Amino acid sequence: MELPIQYARTSDGVNIALWTVGQGTAFVHLTLGTTAGHREWEIPECRRWYERLASRWKLVRYDNRGEGLSDRNVSVRSLEASVIDLETVAERLALERFVLFAPWYGGPPAIAYTARHPERVSHLILWCTYARGTDWLRQKQLQAARSLIDKDWVVYTETVAHVLVGWSEDTLARRYAALLRESITPELLKMWYAEQSEWDVSGLLGSIAAPTLILHRRQHNLGLDVPRSLAAAIPFAKLVLLEGASTAPYLEDSEAVLRAIDDFLGDDAGVAARRFAVAEFAPPGVLTPREVEVLRLIAGGRTNNEIAEDLVLSVRTVARHSTNIYAKLGVRGRSEATAYAIRHGIT
Repeated sequence: MELPIQYARTSDGVNIALWTVGQGTAFVHLTLGTTAGHREWEIPECRRWYERLASRWKLVRYDNRGEGLSDRNVSVRSLEASVIDLETVAERLALERFVLFAPWYGGPPAIAYTARHPERVSHLILWCTYARGTDWLRQKQLQAARSLIDKDWVVYTETVAHVLVGWSEDTLARRYAALLRESITPELLKMWYAEQSEWDVSGLLGSIAAPTLILHRRQHNLGLDVPRSLAAAIPFAKLVLLEGASTAPYLEDSEAVLRAIDDFLGDDAGVAARRFAVAEFAPPGVLTPREVEVLRLIAGGRTNNEIAEDLVLSVRTVARHSTNIYAKLGVRGRSEATAYAIRHGIT
């Protein structure tokens, strides 16, 4: 099967390569490592994983800037640049609402994007990931491998491939190492390592409004304190611990991973895209129709001034409605009100 590669151009002029497979609700799958997505399709284990996801959803994959078929000559690999890449792909494909799957170092940009665009992400799934780059960089095996980048590029990629997929996966690790060498340069990788030490989205965890599933393997190098801290900080998070050590979700007991995702998203493959008729929705005995309108606009990121203009009200009246909404729902401020709105379809 030849994957149809498309391109999207970011606001800072970088061309991002992307492809989609399947139909229905969009399932945006961030990259597991610094690889070319279309070449992952050639790895049988990875292909089976993608095909399983594409059998239920519209699977969306793209190459980060500087990697794979995306523009390789880039000067920055910052957290903000990674968020811009995701924003660009969502806009290019006109994704109004989608499931976001963020493995490994896709976690921080996914968290930042979800906090910034609560109206877009219906469900957030975090796989063996973290909020602070320092948590990722502290892995001893990764520290040892990092020192090899300038000494022996081949040995570095072989080592990192084993760290990623597991030490018992010799054949797969060799294929993955070759893919790493093809997908990124040592110079860009060093830049990215330096940037990782600055990545920290822990301050955004409390503002995540989307229902969140945190999946983690018990023997993974990150340890268990990292996923537990994520689950404690994200308001609507569920932590599921699975047996195994591999960062690759398509290895070891991949069916357990898929079952956890299916359980989280529900039996209806379109659950992530289900929309509610806002005009008809008013929780009995809780919010008035006008308060529902105000809450919908709050969840859309509008300021009090913008809400007043949209609804032809005074700013003071909007502020009074907001205060009443917070009191009735038992929430503390706009972020918790937004979380309530998304969970109840008021978007």
